[in-house]
Parts: sequence; structure tokens; C-alpha cells
Amino acid sequence: MILSRRVSMDGIQLDSLDYRIIISGFEEDVPGETRNALDIYGRIGSRQTFEHINSKKVTVKFLLNVRKGNFAERNEILEKITKWARYGAVLKSSTRPDRQIRVRCTALPKPSDPRKWTSEYTMTFEAREKPYWENTSVVKATGQVKANGSVSLDLDGNLQNRVVIEAKNMSGAVINNMTLECGDDSISFTNLGLAADETLKIGYSDEDVQSIRIINVSGTGRSVMDKRTGSDDLRAEPGSVTVSYSAQRAIQLTATCRGRYA
Repeated sequence: MILSRRVSMDGIQLDSLDYRIIISGFEEDVPGETRNALDIYGRIGSRQTFEHINSKKVTVKFLLNVRKGNFAERNEILEKITKWARYGAVLKSSTRPDRQIRVRCTALPKPSDPRKWTSEYTMTFEAREKPYWENTSVVKATGQVKANGSVSLDLDGNLQNRVVIEAKNMSGAVINNMTLECGDDSISFTNLGLAADETLKIGYSDEDVQSIRIINVSGTGRSVMDKRTGSDDLRAEPGSVTVSYSAQRAIQLTATCRGRYA
């Protein structure tokens, strides 16, 4: 039964699996965090030195509008829901418009006593690699074709994120040196070997693992992680973000990012 509260997994709405599914609740736990602190010498109190979000947990609750005693139909619907939950990845909820979160199912709906036909079912999902919500759309900016310049992004959210970079060699000759900067972060490359029309890409996998590759004109790539020095990432705080670049020859730089939310 389609109501105002809706939940989808990889684009498939939970209540589209069967018209008798009634979504009755969507709950979020406070993010799991790790904090370290040091005592302030000679004073009462302490100073926080480290803060890290470890996980984010959400719970989906639903009812099944199935007649009392119709055990076979009830179990058939639960099997559909189990398949939907177990193999999904990107969760969206009407309670978080234009947001998404990458999760894994940690608790499938538990079959209840079939005589209790009004039972509410629950299933739990947890985000660990990316323990936060993100905008479903990206913010993107492309700079002019030149050796030095900058692009600006207006980033939503309330958490820090990392910028994805694509820098295409537009010069017609090999580029070996390049530096990228964002806020306090700076990444430099030497002996890069970026040929004409090739693209340097700093990106992240679905599991949030960084890759730094050169993509050639045929679309295949090779890793150049060993050519990097400086910061590990180009981090971006919510608000106005500037990404600057300086290369041996002319490039066209494109920066993208998503807003993140606790």
C-alpha cells in the first residue's frame, strides 16, 4: 500500500514489491563516533584531539495487510522483502528528500507467530564505509583550458567531504608535473606521464577507497598512486569551495563533490 512514507533500495520501492506492504516507520540512530581527548596540563578539563564517525544505523518498520491465517501469502511477501533488503546497497527514504546512504542489511525481518497477523516487522541497515547521508546529485565545476587556474563549488551539507578531480591534458604534449590545492590540502604529482588527451582522475569507489589513475582515450586506465606526494585527499567543508590547479602545460580541470549529512 503506497503511503506518504516510502523507502527504496537501488531504485526499487519497498511497497512496490507487493500492494499489501505498509511501511509503518523509519528510524535513525545517532551515528557511532570515536573521540579522543587529552588532559589540559595544569588545568581542569581536557581538549578533544580526534573525532571519527564509525557507523550509521537505520531501521525500517512495516506491516503486512494479509488476512489472518493466510500463512503462505505472508511468507511469500517476506521472502520478497528479504531479497530486496539483502542484496541492496543505496537506500533512500521520503524522510530524507534528495538524500541517499549506502548500507548493508544487518538484521532481516524476523518471521513472527503467524497467528499474530497484525505484527509489525523490522529490518536494520548499517552504513560503515560511508556512515552518512549524501546528496543524490553532485555539484560540478569545469575550469578554462590553461596551465594555472581555479574552479569553485557551492557545497551543501554539514559534514566534510572529498573532491573528485578529472584533469584532461589539452596541450598536445606530455605533462609530468601538476599540483592541486583545496583549503589546507595540496596534492602534487611528478613524473606523471600524462599524454595528450589523457585524463588524470582522483576518485573513490562505492566502498570509499581512493584511486588515482590516468584514463587514456580508449577508456582504460593505469594507476599513478606512486606519483603523488602531499595530502591524501582534497577535503571540502560545506559552503564555498575553491580548487586551484597548476600544471606544466594546459589542462581542463573538472571538480565534483556531494553534500554530506550526519
